[in-house]
This record gives sequence, structure tokens and C-alpha cells, in this order.
Amino acid sequence: ADASAQADGPSENAGAGAGPPTGPGLLSQSAADPALRATVGKLFWEWIGICNGKMEGSSQTLQQQALEFIGKLQHHGMLKAVQVMDKFFGLLMEMSVECCVQELLKTSKTEEPSKGTAAN
Repeated sequence: ADASAQADGPSENAGAGAGPPTGPGLLSQSAADPALRATVGKLFWEWIGICNGKMEGSSQTLQQQALEFIGKLQHHGMLKAVQVMDKFFGLLMEMSVECCVQELLKTSKTEEPSKGTAAN
């Protein structure tokens, strides 16, 4: 992935716009494409919500939510071809790493002042 695709974090794109674009045009776009990144970001955060059991207003079981999510992946064309799946899962990995790095940076910033005052 190039640096421009890594520069913006998942939180910046996860809900951008009126809704994610769909259709065959989306499938041929580059992994660095903002529309594709926004769609994958939205799906990424939805999956995290399912995994954490934080789907608002859902009375479905985890299995039902997962199956519905797979349907959304199919609807957005993320599972149609190997190349598309490669882009999709590549972006998911990038976003996962970005999310972890952001959390580590937050944690290190909140711990820095206490490290200076703690006696060892």
C-alpha cells in the first residue's frame, strides 16, 4: 500500500458521505481509493461492533449478526473475486494496524505524565 492510503485513519473515513457506493464500479477501484476505503472502514467498524457485542438495538444472536454481515459484504461486492478480496482484506489489515497504533499512542500519552512522578 502506498503512503497516501496509510495517511488517513479509519475513524476519518468510517461514516463519511451519505452512504457507501455500491455496484461493479467499486470493485475495479484501487485500494487507495477514498470511496473504497470509506466503505471498508464502515464495514470494519461494524464488524468490531458485532465482535464486541455492541450492535445497537439488535436482538439477533452473534451468529445471525455475522450472517447478516456476510450478506453486506456480498452486497458491496467484497467477496466477488480474488482481487477484490485481496484489496478488502489488505485494507482491513491496514486499518487494524492503524487502529492499534492509535490506541498505543493514546495509551503512551496518558501514561507519560504518571511515569515521571512515579517512584521506582
